[in-house]
Amino acid sequence: MDTSDAVGSLNQATLDVDAGAATMTVEGSNSLGPDLYRAHIEYSGRKPAVSLDRSTGNLRIFKNNDFAFFASRRFVLDVQLNSAILWNISANTGASNDTLKLSAVKVGSITLNAGASRTDITLGRPMGVVPISVDGGAITLRLHRPSGSEAFVHVSGGAVTLNADGRQLHGVGEESWQSAGYDGAADAYHVEISGGASTVTVDTTAAS
Repeated sequence: MDTSDAVGSLNQATLDVDAGAATMTVEGSNSLGPDLYRAHIEYSGRKPAVSLDRSTGNLRIFKNNDFAFFASRRFVLDVQLNSAILWNISANTGASNDTLKLSAVKVGSITLNAGASRTDITLGRPMGVVPISVDGGAITLRLHRPSGSEAFVHVSGGAVTLNADGRQLHGVGEESWQSAGYDGAADAYHVEISGGASTVTVDTTAAS
């Protein structure tokens, strides 16, 4: 299934994905022209529903499941987002394997909820304090941000392993870390992670 829609008068939008077990790749693009997004979906079972509410900018991609038994049916989403506008990203999934390539995207917020997840997020420079929330069972998260950008990370739940800019933190219950210039920073990432067991890596990429 391939789908797209026009930017029109929108200057910000929300990608809202609701699926069972899923593999999701989201990438910003400067070459979509008048398109707000382009999505390619591979699925089994009923055809997914895709809708865009132009009054709110909410782009909803919904996997139709009649019964919980079918939650394991195939759902692979590959979506390109027009990087000329600001995006909020939200996903509710079962077991998921997600790659978010957002270095070219102006990100307003990211909210991910999954039963068990493996997620790799590459970010550009923050505009304002950008909230990122990841909730689930077993969480493996790798988060990459540009060199020189500030971040705060709080991980809570069961067993916690946090590797932040080379500093290793291990514990049960919760661990927190923040970059040296986070306090008072006008532009930063505020990351909250809650899971039964969490392995989190936060690092930097070359300055952009």
